[in-house]
Amino acid sequence: MTSREEKKQEMYSMIESWKASGESQHAFCKTRGMAYSGFHYWMKKYRQETSTASSEDFIKVNLPETHRHFPVAELVMADGKLLRFYQWVDASLLRALLA
Repeated sequence: MTSREEKKQEMYSMIESWKASGESQHAFCKTRGMAYSGFHYWMKKYRQETSTASSEDFIKVNLPETHRHFPVAELVMADGKLLRFYQWVDASLLRALLA
């Protein structure tokens, strides 16, 4: 195996370890003394090689016309920000947002 291939296998193994760890990428790199930029580089390569997604993997979701255009509720915050809800929400959620 070439040194490039060995490095690739080592980094892919690290990515698998990260996935199993439950840690954020930054935390994983920090605890192992790795540069995040290097990890990110290999993560991009890993995703390109292991990705099986294609445009055929997506399905079209049809929503009823009323849900596409009209929110069922709007919440205007004091600073002018607007939250629109396109499905019914529990009143406790609205209370938590206002707290």
